[in-house]
Amino acid sequence: MQFRAFLKSAIIAAFCAFPWSAHAQTDVTIVTWGGNVAGEMKKAWFEPATQGMNVRIRDDVLATYNDIRKHVAAGNVFWDVVDGATYQCEADGREGYLEPLDFSVIKTDGLPKDQITKWSVPSTAFTMVLAYNKKKYKDNPPTSWKDFFDVKNFPGTRFLGPRATATIEIALLADGVPPDKLYPLDVDRAFKKN
Repeated sequence: MQFRAFLKSAIIAAFCAFPWSAHAQTDVTIVTWGGNVAGEMKKAWFEPATQGMNVRIRDDVLATYNDIRKHVAAGNVFWDVVDGATYQCEADGREGYLEPLDFSVIKTDGLPKDQITKWSVPSTAFTMVLAYNKKKYKDNPPTSWKDFFDVKNFPGTRFLGPRATATIEIALLADGVPPDKLYPLDVDRAFKKN
């Protein structure tokens, strides 16, 4: 619900940049990662955010973060809102590929303040969890990321997802870095963890 309110205020902010008629149909292009999530975002956020506004949201798919840079470099920017990772928005914004958000018209009530940047606000969150086979470990299951790396006391197959940042965080937590001291990430230390 909070992101829906943000999205509505972001759409209004986009209109502040150019004149429009309340009676004219106006398109806003929002870029997502596609797949099932895009359909759910459309139902949960995009459609309700435009109720009472004469706006049509068009969606597009982001293949890689370089797509943003390619559009800007080519002078062919037709995206209005992009669903991207905070760290990438921060990098692209600092390098001049993104416009700063106008927080005088964009409301951020209820959004985590530490995840709001000059160029982005949080829209989704995910987590990595430690899961294990209850039958295999019975009364002595792994309970920490340190245990995940302990193949002697907890033998078995391991799997880490495709997100490099999360994997680096996990390795650092397993190596004893407190959660509030993870950033900036010590990549060299993470790669030494075994």
